[in-house]
Amino acid sequence: MSQENESKRRFKTLKLNLAAIGAACFVALCLFCYYLFSPSHAAAREARALYDRGQFDEALEKANAVYAQNPYNVLAYSVVEQSKKAVRWRKFISDCEGYSRRVRLIEAQKEIDPADMILMRMMLETAFHDYERLGEASVMWDQNLVKEADEYYQEFAAIYKKLFNGADR
Repeated sequence: MSQENESKRRFKTLKLNLAAIGAACFVALCLFCYYLFSPSHAAAREARALYDRGQFDEALEKANAVYAQNPYNVLAYSVVEQSKKAVRWRKFISDCEGYSRRVRLIEAQKEIDPADMILMRMMLETAFHDYERLGEASVMWDQNLVKEADEYYQEFAAIYKKLFNGADR
C-alpha cells in the first residue's frame, strides 16, 4: 500500500471518529437540555429543594406526583424514597421527645412506684423496637435526623441500664 493510500485511509478514519464524537456530543447536549428544561425534572428538583429545607411531607407529596406522571424520573423516585424515610425518622424523634419528657418526670420522683416502672420500661422498649425498625442510617440524605435519633437511643439505653439493674440494651 502506498504512502498516499495509507494517508487517505487514516484521514477517512479520523473523519469517521470525529463524526462519531460529534454525534455523541450532540446527543449528550440534547439529553442535558431535556433534563434542564423538562417540567418533570424541574418539579423533581423542586421536590429535592423542599427535602433539603426539611419539608419532608411536602417533598414526598410533590415527588410522588412527579413520579406518578413519569416513572422513569430517577430523581423523583429518590426523593420519594428519601422523604418516606425522613418522615419515618422524624416521627420516631417526635415520639422520643414525648417519651423523654415522661421518663424524666418519672425519674424525678423520689420513690418510683411499680406501675410507673412498668410504664417506663414499656416506653423505653418501644423506643428501642422502633429504632431498630427505622432501617439503615447510612443511606439517609439528612444525617441530622440520624444524629438526633441516635442521641435519643443512647439516652434511653443509659436510662434503661441504670433503672433495670444493669440490663444491657
